[in-house]
Amino acid sequence: MWPPKEPDPRKQVVVHNAAYKLLSRNPAKTNEVPETTKRAHRLTLLWQSEFPLLKGWTCFKHEYSVAGLREKFDLVDVEDRVVYELKTSGNNASHEFYKNVFKVIVHNTNAPDDRFDHLIFLVPTKGATALNRGLGWEVQRMSERLGVDIRVWNVSLPADVNGACPGLG
Repeated sequence: MWPPKEPDPRKQVVVHNAAYKLLSRNPAKTNEVPETTKRAHRLTLLWQSEFPLLKGWTCFKHEYSVAGLREKFDLVDVEDRVVYELKTSGNNASHEFYKNVFKVIVHNTNAPDDRFDHLIFLVPTKGATALNRGLGWEVQRMSERLGVDIRVWNVSLPADVNGACPGLG
């Protein structure tokens, strides 16, 4: 059924603002690949740790297995059927974005009883700007044909209390 049920905006604001606060408090200090990779891993783990019992919600699961692959989703909401993927820098965001689109498609194909309806890719301004135009925008527009609602959020800006997250297409 299209469009899928919208996720709870309160949860979306919490997920978005947790990423925003974490990235704004931990700016990148170098462009050296080993250091940026370590930073990305550390920040993703910190971000994931925010959710297990947050506000009494038990719906958030981190490092959720992708059916049929040796891959994981960063964070999922099993109640609202949302995959959240965090990219901690705007560099090379397109590679991670397309990889995550395909991870959701493969998961949904391999596990139709555990399908996700939404993919939200959280990325700083540089990556969000690039992905909200050109091919990235076309992929988001094709959401219905791909069977998953795909959105790119700019986590360099906070979400507002009404549930609006920057960078929504």
